[in-house]
Amino acid sequence: MSSEAAQGVRIHQQQGEVAIFGWDEQALRMVTGIEKAIIPLDLDSQGQFISLTNAMEMQLESGEPVPDVVRLLGDALLALAKARKLPPKTQANLAHRISALDERVRTTTRARR
Repeated sequence: MSSEAAQGVRIHQQQGEVAIFGWDEQALRMVTGIEKAIIPLDLDSQGQFISLTNAMEMQLESGEPVPDVVRLLGDALLALAKARKLPPKTQANLAHRISALDERVRTTTRARR
């Protein structure tokens, strides 16, 4: 898949000006994978986790994600997983997924510059 094909496009219109923002569909699918790892656990604190993944999605959909922000949101999600005593296997799965997302965002953001 070409990098252009992997990019989503959002058009923003403001006062007669049109700006086109691209986003990384693969990175968004990675966040969906993180959510899918959490949802089956049916946690009382599930909303807290989803709030963090929603913030990740907002960063990615902005068209100009800040890699440090995405990384910090991932770190916050892992800290929450530890605090809520998620099973070690789930924590390891989340850590792997978040690490891959971090790498993807850092790499693709660097490539755009």
